[in-house]
Amino acid sequence: SMSGLMQGEHTVTCIRITEILDATPLILRSIALEGDNASLLPPPPAPPRKMEFIGDSITCGFGILTPVPEGMFKPEEQDGAHTYAALTAAHFGADAHYICISGRGICRNCDSAPLPLIPEFFEQTTVSHPTPWDFSQFQPDIVVINAGTNDADGEGIPPADLAPGANAFLKRLRTLYPNACLLWVYGMMNNQMDEILRQTVEAQHDDKIRYLKMTSCWDMPQESGAAVHPNLRSHYRSAGVLIDVVAEMTGWEK
Repeated sequence: SMSGLMQGEHTVTCIRITEILDATPLILRSIALEGDNASLLPPPPAPPRKMEFIGDSITCGFGILTPVPEGMFKPEEQDGAHTYAALTAAHFGADAHYICISGRGICRNCDSAPLPLIPEFFEQTTVSHPTPWDFSQFQPDIVVINAGTNDADGEGIPPADLAPGANAFLKRLRTLYPNACLLWVYGMMNNQMDEILRQTVEAQHDDKIRYLKMTSCWDMPQESGAAVHPNLRSHYRSAGVLIDVVAEMTGWEK
């Protein structure tokens, strides 16, 4: 419910800030207007700049608002609207898609969970509608892939075993988005896959594909949220780093 608005046009945005893990989408069934001259206007056009973020719990904002370091995860302390990704998109005024599920990896999920990997659910419309997505509907200017963290989780997989999956995913992205910049971000938590991911990205020999190593929240004071995930402080720092690289790759003014 919104009240006390002044006369004039207003834009209302509805955002689900927690991720969809149970295939239950956010559904807006109706809008009730009050006032003698109240009416719905056509929605404003989408911003011309387009970004896409692909990842796991880090991009979902898992535990980002937890006030106690290494506290337990609570859904009310997840906030996908204040992650490094959302902050970067907002900085550039971009229309953004966020394709991310906690615990998922490129070749291995956290705890080896038998669930769709990132390259698999990336192809689906949504978790609640796992039908093939029509990629012609949204062609981003830049795609940020933040993945590899769950591949390294626990016993993980040998770093070399990640290379074929990461290579295949980059080639798939280039096929789907022939004109987009592709930026693979890694290291906001663990670092085991750093060198193999860097080598895989550089082996693409594509001027519009880059690798960005982030500084882990574990190496910075007061940056750990729920389950030692990056907290709000960590996401703001990481966004500052990412914004510089995105501006350089796209030519967008900072």
